[in-house]
Amino acid sequence: MVILVLGFQSTNNLAAAYGIAVTGDMVITSVLATIIAAKNWGWGWGRAVALFSVFLALELLFLFANVLKIPDGGWFPLAAGALVFLVMITWKRGGQLLTERTSGAAIELDSFIDALLVSMPARVAGNAVFMTSSNERVPNAMLHNLMHNKVLHERVLVVSVKVFDEPYVPEIDRVEICKLKGDFYRVTVQYGFKDEPDIPLALSLCAYQGLDIEMMETSFLSWPRNADPSRGVGDGAVAREAFLFSVPQCRERDKLLQNTQQPGRRTRHAGRAVKRAVTGDWLSISPLIFSISPLPHTRARSETPDIPVSGSSCRR
Repeated sequence: MVILVLGFQSTNNLAAAYGIAVTGDMVITSVLATIIAAKNWGWGWGRAVALFSVFLALELLFLFANVLKIPDGGWFPLAAGALVFLVMITWKRGGQLLTERTSGAAIELDSFIDALLVSMPARVAGNAVFMTSSNERVPNAMLHNLMHNKVLHERVLVVSVKVFDEPYVPEIDRVEICKLKGDFYRVTVQYGFKDEPDIPLALSLCAYQGLDIEMMETSFLSWPRNADPSRGVGDGAVAREAFLFSVPQCRERDKLLQNTQQPGRRTRHAGRAVKRAVTGDWLSISPLIFSISPLPHTRARSETPDIPVSGSSCRR
């Protein structure tokens, strides 16, 4: 803050930056409020635009009055906002491309289990928990573990986490379990956006649904997405610089993983680095924690304790 004040050199320049920032924020807030009122609150576009256009008209007048102050210091909030937007959109687009890159050849979990039952590999005592963003497909960590170790645990849990667009999810709805063939279980852990993720605690709640998990006999296997910063074919300068900026953030993966309270000494990582596949000027890697699906969902609560699903049973 002191550097900014000294850099602007005068209160007039500082006021110019402040004016652009405040009026720009007012306009953006009114636009977003119009969209939320029309789509989420069910007002319809007519009522939403009719109400917020009154505020928007006044705010646009204030914004246009401050446009002349851009050379005097108003450029700073615009530049800062553009930089933050670039980082956010790059992160988002990179996550989408990474998901496409890593799940393009994903195998359906039910089909995979059917194939295993034909020639079941050796089973070892204990439980294996595979964290994945989609428990409908075979986790990459499971494929790597099976390919290198040639064994499966006697009970295999494919676990994904969903974060809903509500503050808290009650513990009675915390865990959904689907029992599959061959002692495989599809487990969905549900959190609100203000809940503190705690995977071991959530798995302990499975005991109330007949799935008792002993943590000392359980191994957590994950597939970290490491970034390979080597230059790819067709990369642009913007993509390369954005990618190199994001690579150090991948080192925060362990901190993010700890947020789910997985026992570090019982967690194993299997996987490989993913190289860039740049389309245009977009990077293809993003330091997202792969075991959490952060997109908002509409949670459908059911009072039915047992729901049969194509040869499997689901409980919540």
